[in-house]
Amino acid sequence: MKKNTKKKKNTKMVFTLIIILTIVALIAIPIIMRVIANAKSGAAVDSMYGYIKAIEVSSASNIVTDGTKLNGMYTYKNGALYQRNTKYLDINSSGTNPNSGYVDFNDGAINHACLVFDGINVTYDGTSATVTNSCAVNE
Repeated sequence: MKKNTKKKKNTKMVFTLIIILTIVALIAIPIIMRVIANAKSGAAVDSMYGYIKAIEVSSASNIVTDGTKLNGMYTYKNGALYQRNTKYLDINSSGTNPNSGYVDFNDGAINHACLVFDGINVTYDGTSATVTNSCAVNE
């Protein structure tokens, strides 16, 4: 009889342990997912700052080389900025490159930008970068 009682007690303890672990997992998983999402957003903002610097260097090089100052809206494709399907500026960046987006210039300076890094939309207003819901073109 003692053996059967001990087996029931062990089964009950295992079941209780499973319930406790399930509750802990239900609480911890959303917190961990939020931490991961925040880290990805932070990395995308950091990538935006690095890429903005690369654009500024390429743009300044253009101004020094041939006096060309970019004006208007340029779309980003494959490491370059285009306007109406004409490539205007190659961007040399050692960091994470965006998947898509646009950059708006005014007299050779970046006025506004919205670039997508691994599915995260990041806007730049000329001074700071923030994560946003979409990269809608502001014209």
